[in-house]
Amino acid sequence: SEGSGVDTLEDTQHALFADLDNDGDQDLILLPSSGPLLFRNAGTGHFTRDPDGFRFANPLQGAAMGLALGDYDRDGF
Repeated sequence: SEGSGVDTLEDTQHALFADLDNDGDQDLILLPSSGPLLFRNAGTGHFTRDPDGFRFANPLQGAAMGLALGDYDRDGF
């Protein structure tokens, strides 16, 4: 909802929650057709879009089909 700071739900096929900044609360990644969006959780039920959350050396090509995340070395994200 707009009250949560997440107002970009149209055309979103996938969502994933994970504590990406290791602060104890779940951040949100949304995947609309335009590419991934990162919303940082303030810990108060409000999310703030991080415009620098994803940077790619080359523009994305094609359509993303899903999201997956793992901490393979268990040192946090």
